[in-house]
Amino acid sequence: MRIGIVISAIRESGGLYQYTETIIKAISGLTTTDEYIIFTWDDNVGQLKNFKGERYKIEKMPIYILDSGIKDIQSMLTGDGLDLIQSGFNLKAKHYFLERKVDLLIYPAPVTFTFEVGVPYIMAIHDLQHRLQPEFPEVSAGGIWYSREYLFRNAIRYAEGILVDSEVGKEDVLTFYGELIPPDHVYVLPFLPAYHPKDYSITETQKESLRKKYNLPNGFIFYPAQFWLHKNHARLIHSIHKIRFNKNIDIPLVFVGSKTGIKPEAREFVFDNVMSLAEQLGVKDLVYYLGYVPDEDMPVLYSMAVALAMPTFFGPTNIPVLEAWAFGCPVLTSNVRGIKEQIGDAGLLINPNDVDEIAEGIYRIWTDEELRKDLRKEGYKKIESYNLEDFTKKLSVIIDDVKLRLEKRSYFDRQQKQDQFNKEISTEIKKGQALSETISRINKLISSNKLTDADIAIRRALLDYPDEPEILNLKAVLNMVQGNNE
Repeated sequence: MRIGIVISAIRESGGLYQYTETIIKAISGLTTTDEYIIFTWDDNVGQLKNFKGERYKIEKMPIYILDSGIKDIQSMLTGDGLDLIQSGFNLKAKHYFLERKVDLLIYPAPVTFTFEVGVPYIMAIHDLQHRLQPEFPEVSAGGIWYSREYLFRNAIRYAEGILVDSEVGKEDVLTFYGELIPPDHVYVLPFLPAYHPKDYSITETQKESLRKKYNLPNGFIFYPAQFWLHKNHARLIHSIHKIRFNKNIDIPLVFVGSKTGIKPEAREFVFDNVMSLAEQLGVKDLVYYLGYVPDEDMPVLYSMAVALAMPTFFGPTNIPVLEAWAFGCPVLTSNVRGIKEQIGDAGLLINPNDVDEIAEGIYRIWTDEELRKDLRKEGYKKIESYNLEDFTKKLSVIIDDVKLRLEKRSYFDRQQKQDQFNKEISTEIKKGQALSETISRINKLISSNKLTDADIAIRRALLDYPDEPEILNLKAVLNMVQGNNE
């Protein structure tokens, strides 16, 4: 089977990009007879260097195939204007993939391209927060709620398989869209950390070099996150303000993450407000923003940090927690559905709405060495169950399951066509037998000189077989015999 992976995430996409890289890394390690093709608009994806071999190819897609045409989409909508009556109406893209004989496409990031193309697909869904927490504008404002609903509703309806990060993620898909997809078509494939300790040997020299590079303090709280409202940077600012003025302790915050990329105006608005708040509260000197840092710097930053503080409102699960565990960085994060199941005992849980609780959590981690040791220990235990080998096995099982379903459907389609063909042949055979019997009977009537009966039989036969040459020939014979008798 020929299987394609469609890459749409860019580096600034954060977790989506990291998940895409994990999928590529896993597939490049499969032992398989299938042929895999990476389809990308941007060949600057780090893991592509691992994607090589006889059955692994990379192809840069033409940008023109993205355009479905707004008229085409509108003509396919029904009901409340969000449900499509069919998929596969982007004919340019469909022909592009069919010309390459692609049997199945995998999308590590959710895009409308999935169902607009109409080639069988597996798609990942990382959250349904527009349904769960529509109060956040990044998932609802300015038509975003409707665009997300259009995407997820139709992608789920036409998918061969949906990937989710956790059982909570699966529960969400089935709660909101259970009528559109069977439960066994929703597959749990947990995130992996983007960085693994076995790939890095972090030294004190590296730490000191990075400290100088970014002008960092000796100790800090680390938060790698893009600047969206749901990431809750502002309450971290309030928290270190409380600690400074109530406890007389300065706790620096280090932020990394893009404020550009997707919807840059919204991100820059949040960033500007966070920095303005820090200045108003008199803690701007404690806030370090490093921007989007290179991959090789991230593990060092985790290992330097006193703790990861991630008071996000969104789950179900989050990749930075895994990365913190991997590099011995204690975790403080939100006590919300999905995240608390991910964390277990390997983190300090706080209410992301409560500044006092966040501040108390940060203060405890900062001042309690024993707590940090316990959290590191639990984190190391947790991260053992997150490895590329297991991820690859799970992905392989998912792909095989979908392939089997497609092959069965292909078999049934072929069987259906064969049954229809057999039925048509059977009808033709019966029709031929009936014609043969009719011709034989008419011949006997003519031979017996029962011309009136023969004439009646021919008239009836011409109703059933109006242009049948042999009947027309018998009619001519009868006319000749009748003429001779006269």
